[in-house]
Amino acid sequence: MIRIAAVSAALLAFALPAQAQALRTEDLIGRWGVAAYWSDSDAAKVTAQARGFCSQPYVITRGAEGSARMFEAFEGRPQDVVVQGGQIVTVSGSARATKAIQSWNGSVLVFNYFDDEPKRKYGNMVFVRCGR
Repeated sequence: MIRIAAVSAALLAFALPAQAQALRTEDLIGRWGVAAYWSDSDAAKVTAQARGFCSQPYVITRGAEGSARMFEAFEGRPQDVVVQGGQIVTVSGSARATKAIQSWNGSVLVFNYFDDEPKRKYGNMVFVRCGR
């Protein structure tokens, strides 16, 4: 496994909205209601649906060396990830940015995938923080 500090600055090549830059790796850790949408007109409705899924939350745990541990698209086991420059970067194995953060307001995270296949399958992912 590579050290988080060694993740290349080249992964930070994308311009990002200011609100996305406030998300920190430790903000990912917790219980989440999750849903997805493809059309921006569905965002509010899907966010409400994601809140309803807190009865069966998706759980992101603490990973190694300050990372968070979550499943990546099409992976059979959780991967260590960090937030860097408005992106979620997988640091397990070879480091690579896998998700672009679209928005974060402290309780609702919206991101989409860089890779075409998960982007087509999952669209915009909405994670709503469940009660603690």
